[in-house]
Amino acid sequence: MMPVSDRVKVLFHLDRDGDGWPPVGAESVWGELTEDPHVVRLANVPFFVRGVAWGDEVRIRQADADGLREYESLVRESGHSTVRIVFHDEARAAEVCARLADLGCDWEGVSAFPNLIAVNIPPELPYGGLRAWLDENRAAGLFDFEEGCISDRHRAAWQQVSQ
Repeated sequence: MMPVSDRVKVLFHLDRDGDGWPPVGAESVWGELTEDPHVVRLANVPFFVRGVAWGDEVRIRQADADGLREYESLVRESGHSTVRIVFHDEARAAEVCARLADLGCDWEGVSAFPNLIAVNIPPELPYGGLRAWLDENRAAGLFDFEEGCISDRHRAAWQQVSQ
């Protein structure tokens, strides 16, 4: 089956925790239509959505009047993972982003939240080393991070390293 390369927006409704996080009630993520009209392959890194990552295939509801398709469920995980980093010192962001690139990750930023990046971790990247680096930098006070979605592949690799 070959995917159809039409891009659409997938709407995710978000639940806020007691601290008001995430700072938005919904997020739209780009997706690519597949041959199944009810399945979309995510085509960018989610900033606030938990449980899905770049390349995951998700079931959607029909498009609304604005053309948005609402997320219904995860169909197939891609092996990618998502981590969000919040910088305590914005001046160090370029250094961190350069290190992430060296490790094989890419990321996205958004002007509304200049101290936040959403990081895509490809399936082939060994998560254990990256996670240790994230933990070290958190302990050093450089940034904080949140695992938005850790694939089964990365979770298994991390569990082997941390045992």
